[in-house]
Amino acid sequence: VPAASASGGCRHPGQPGVADAVGRQGLCAARSDLRGAVGVDSCLAHQGDGRDPDQGRPVRYGQDEGRLLFASRAHAHVETVLGLDPVERGVLLSDGYGAYDAYAKKTGIIHAHCWTHCRREFINAENVEPVLAAEALDRIGALYAVEAQIRQKKLRGEAKREYRHDHARPIVDAFFRWVQRKFEEQGLLPSNPLTQALAYARNRRVSLEVFLADPDVPIDTNHLERALRPI
Repeated sequence: VPAASASGGCRHPGQPGVADAVGRQGLCAARSDLRGAVGVDSCLAHQGDGRDPDQGRPVRYGQDEGRLLFASRAHAHVETVLGLDPVERGVLLSDGYGAYDAYAKKTGIIHAHCWTHCRREFINAENVEPVLAAEALDRIGALYAVEAQIRQKKLRGEAKREYRHDHARPIVDAFFRWVQRKFEEQGLLPSNPLTQALAYARNRRVSLEVFLADPDVPIDTNHLERALRPI
């Protein structure tokens, strides 16, 4: 079942209307079922409170964490479930699906993109451009090494933000310089998987960099996808 988590995003799961909205999409959900964290293949909207979602713990949404199921990922369902009045300073973390981009533009919520989904684009290019795809994967892998160090050091809040700034920011900047250089050097066809991967990353640069400035924003949606597997 396609799903999206509003563990802190645009509408409180305990408020009247959300369980009803879920029901209108053809899904049965008691209000108590809208508690506890579960994530999404793809979208987490949150208001940071210092808890660390990339450790598998939910980001707080008011007094509750919320589980919201979509009948589909159509634009209208995203808007219905997340609502059009996002919390102040909220962040929407998602994959690259266009409905989330449209939602962020419509509501003004800060939109963060998932680095794992960016990585998958380069994995798709490995058979065609193995050397360049491997270089991209190595660069993205270096970001994950920084995140592993953060977990090992148990950094939180400002200390985590500063560590990302000092160690991940240079890797991100170098990655996007490399992406732009490959565009200029390769002259590959738009249908080439590497071209598509480069375009995916370049077009989402701003959203892929959100995690650098906000320690409550995970680098990816992996914790959400893991939480979805039992559903």
